[in-house]
Amino acid sequence: MALLVVALTALALSLVTHTPLRSHRPPMGISCCATSADSSVGTSTDNALSLYHNLKRGAEAKTPLGSAIKRGLTVLGDALRLYGAETVVCSFNGGKDAVVILHLMRAALAGYNEQTGGTTSLRIIFFEMEDEFPEVDAFVRETIERYDLVLTSYADMGFAEGLKACIAEHGSRAFVLGTRKGDPNAKGQEGFSPSSDWMPPFMRVNPILHWDFAEVWAFLREYKLPYCKLYDDGYTSLGKTTNTARNPALLRADGSYGPAWELLDGNLEREGRISSSPPTKPAEPKAEARVKAETAALLIVGDEILGGKQPDTNTLVAARRLRAAGCSLRRVSVVPDEIETIVEELRRLAAAYDVVFTSGGLGPTHDDVTMKGVAAALGMSMGRNEQMASTIVSRYANSGRELAPEVLDKMANLPSGAVVRPVPGDDEQWPILQCANVFVLPGVPSHFSAKATTICAHFLLGATPVLARRVLLTSEEDSIVAELNRVVASHRSISFGSYPVRQGAVRTIITLEAEGGAEAAIDRALAELLSTLPEGAVAQDEDAVSNLASLSTEASNGYSS
Repeated sequence: MALLVVALTALALSLVTHTPLRSHRPPMGISCCATSADSSVGTSTDNALSLYHNLKRGAEAKTPLGSAIKRGLTVLGDALRLYGAETVVCSFNGGKDAVVILHLMRAALAGYNEQTGGTTSLRIIFFEMEDEFPEVDAFVRETIERYDLVLTSYADMGFAEGLKACIAEHGSRAFVLGTRKGDPNAKGQEGFSPSSDWMPPFMRVNPILHWDFAEVWAFLREYKLPYCKLYDDGYTSLGKTTNTARNPALLRADGSYGPAWELLDGNLEREGRISSSPPTKPAEPKAEARVKAETAALLIVGDEILGGKQPDTNTLVAARRLRAAGCSLRRVSVVPDEIETIVEELRRLAAAYDVVFTSGGLGPTHDDVTMKGVAAALGMSMGRNEQMASTIVSRYANSGRELAPEVLDKMANLPSGAVVRPVPGDDEQWPILQCANVFVLPGVPSHFSAKATTICAHFLLGATPVLARRVLLTSEEDSIVAELNRVVASHRSISFGSYPVRQGAVRTIITLEAEGGAEAAIDRALAELLSTLPEGAVAQDEDAVSNLASLSTEASNGYSS
């Protein structure tokens, strides 16, 4: 983009041949800018040359942000060297990515002018849209005035047509764009990418192509750069007023929304963008449909667990049910009834593991917030689910209990992507709720156990179940260390565990585990262990040597494993 910068006092001159910025602008006394208040950089960024030297220092930092800044400045420096300052134009639409490239370009141009003795001002190109946010319109105007930018603005004109006009009027040869690798049009692009064959010929310059959402906000906040205030009110990706809403992943328990930079999962950046295509009903899984899952996590929600008011028995149940289904429970998290904490933890678990069970927080009272947390964590909105509403009404009618309207409203209000899955072969059971790879379960132990059993039996496709053996010993653990170490060293493919206990005559429990299909290997290891242990070490019990697969239910004879 030709580097044009113009103060508002000169703005009319640069827009004589174009439609002016839209008239639905807020009063000039009301700022539409926001700036991070907790930045560690105190120098002003209004002076482009000061910003350039500041960014050059930042680019030397051995951090992801430092590397990102260095790449960006290098790309823009090459663009100025190859095409000349007069023919490089910076695209600006008021969005966060546009703010990043604007300030990178201001800095790069200032450095280029310092090195060459030039005085070229920065030209920006702005495409006016119908249904523009007034806050965006005002932010663009404030930015132009603040940084003395030369503006070329086009209204009622397509992108390709506007670029063609800019090229014809100003001799522009390269356009700096805010494209990032996750954008819909980023496929196949590099730092320098020629325009598509259906567009006028120019070079696309992409200084932040490999930046992610977190780096964009780290840059804006680190250097105290002003951005549109909508980003402080739950918006993470701005389009038109007709296709942009607040990001549901930033919804707080009190109904407010957090700022964009609080979004932990950059993959949810565009969750507030509304598709212009008619919504389609997601296909419900067939009764036999299964989720492929070899790893699992359990998220327990409940102040009563953390406060010691109720014991947690659901972890043991989940571990045993999953184990029998060939799925390994890798992490258990217990969080309070706080929506922000639920959202943060569930995002991590859902991204890291094949399947997640949640437990608790599903009742009709004010402190049951798990459902909202699931929706926000997965980027879903909340709404009435008629299938669940019908089920609730029917169950209450059959039981003879009165159904309060507020109870129905709360319990039928589900995440938009939720699938209500009936229990196969038992229409009398409450259905099971699945949201993506998350199964939402009640915290009441009997209900949790029944639903976990159903999920593992009918809805999961695990690996071949792990083979496991258990040996009960009357010897103290420290007395069999040498023998156990020798066996462990000889059988590297087998996972051994040793647990001191005080259960009757049993003092130590030894476990052996192997991948499914390794039955011969685990039996060899077991035989060597038994032959190596001191005489009389194995307990005189019919279950002293057992297959753990047969003990994956509560009937564990009181022995912990």
